[in-house]
Amino acid sequence: MPLVVQPLPRLKQDRPSLSRVHVQVLQNIAMCIDLAFKAFFRRCKAGEAPGYPRFRGHGRYDSMTFPQYGDGCRMTDRVLKLLKAGACRIVQHRPLER
Repeated sequence: MPLVVQPLPRLKQDRPSLSRVHVQVLQNIAMCIDLAFKAFFRRCKAGEAPGYPRFRGHGRYDSMTFPQYGDGCRMTDRVLKLLKAGACRIVQHRPLER
């Protein structure tokens, strides 16, 4: 049975809970999954131990990526405001790269 990949707008229609997540976060998750499977198949083809990609459950994925700072997130002093997620306090250890 072939794997059917649906575009994000279609997935958002099928699963309304995804509309609460910023689109760049969803795109980053899809990119990470794609990279994991590309590495898996590359190792299979090379005859190495493949190391099947692991499922990252609810408590395991502890980061988000906003590739375009300012498009969905703003930071002032010690507060990071994320689109569709709200505001959270942060401890900034080094300045952001722009």
